[in-house]
Amino acid sequence: MKIMLITPEVLPIPAIKGGAVETLVTALLDENEKENLVNFVCTSIYDVDALKRKYLHSKIYYFNKNGHLITNANRVKKAWNYYKLWMKLFHNRITVKLFGSRQVIEDYKIYQYYWIARKNRVKAIVTEGREDDRFLAPLNSVVGKEYFYNHIHFERNENLQARKFICNSISISEYIKSRWVVDRSIPGKNEVLLNGIDIERFSCTIPDDKRHEMRSQLGVGDSDVLVFFCARIYPGKGVKELLDCFELLKGKSIKLLLIGNAPIDNARNLEYSNTVLSRAKAMENVIPMGYVPYEKIHEYYAISDIVAVPSICPEGAGLVAIEGMASGLPLVITKSGGMPEYVIDDAAIKLDISDHLAPDLANAISDLADDREKRIRMGMMGKRHAAQFHNNAYYHHFLNIVKG
Repeated sequence: MKIMLITPEVLPIPAIKGGAVETLVTALLDENEKENLVNFVCTSIYDVDALKRKYLHSKIYYFNKNGHLITNANRVKKAWNYYKLWMKLFHNRITVKLFGSRQVIEDYKIYQYYWIARKNRVKAIVTEGREDDRFLAPLNSVVGKEYFYNHIHFERNENLQARKFICNSISISEYIKSRWVVDRSIPGKNEVLLNGIDIERFSCTIPDDKRHEMRSQLGVGDSDVLVFFCARIYPGKGVKELLDCFELLKGKSIKLLLIGNAPIDNARNLEYSNTVLSRAKAMENVIPMGYVPYEKIHEYYAISDIVAVPSICPEGAGLVAIEGMASGLPLVITKSGGMPEYVIDDAAIKLDISDHLAPDLANAISDLADDREKRIRMGMMGKRHAAQFHNNAYYHHFLNIVKG
């Protein structure tokens, strides 16, 4: 069976530059290399380094920033011209029969997906973390509604027009499903698929001498408590509130490791991130790291003592929370979106999102910093719970849903 994955095409596949959706798609491709149960056909933004990783059982089609295929460009453009002529003459009778109205592919980018799907004779199509479902609807003519899925990775309000065209959905939490599937009279399969991570990578430890060396390079002493934060630097992730928290923690042996860079797709978010990062650089108890390659990120969990996920936007799930549990670290999180569904109470301090979030964060972090035994106990409980989020389980559950 061939399954097509249409990604956001903001960051590359494989996920050499991070990204939650891209990391999860890469997990599917990697697990499939081991088990070879299907063939994946995947779209991605072009990246020269991404080309270095080869897949035997998956084919990745790369698009440039203008939305054009890197290879086969002339061939697809010629096919596009023939398609437009056919549409003009025959009025797309296939989609008229499917939808009861004239649904045509008027966008060249959508046609390229159509061309890829037809060329590879895919049996199922899954959109991964995209919001343009309505425009992708004509792809139904390739696989039919039964095998067309919308994989929802973040909070989205129900779109009735999109749901009628793409009836099936896969949500990463019950919270996300409850926002998307409101009108239950619309037929279709609406499943919840919990995210997965590379358990082996995040559960491994590093030697004491390397831990000491890495912490020393960051200016963190052996007696200091290091708080780990990793996310794109934009308002919804609660970075400002976390810095407010560390203003209150001045004078204590507690430091913040701030990993993440500015988003590139929004001027307002860029202004926010520049302001936050400038402030972080001026604080003595904050270590702004910027971007860290995903293959290195587990080492920074391994040298940390606490993980903070202070999101004030509705999280779909929160991969950092799962990674933190797998790393054996206690969590301080907000009760944001679907994140509490993944994190057990014994492994985390869960805070309400409120106007006094900063002092609440400071109290929770200070409490854990002062009680090493409590940190160890919570970390052990979280590590045990995180074992269920293995990438292999994620892969098999995904296939069970899509293959029916």
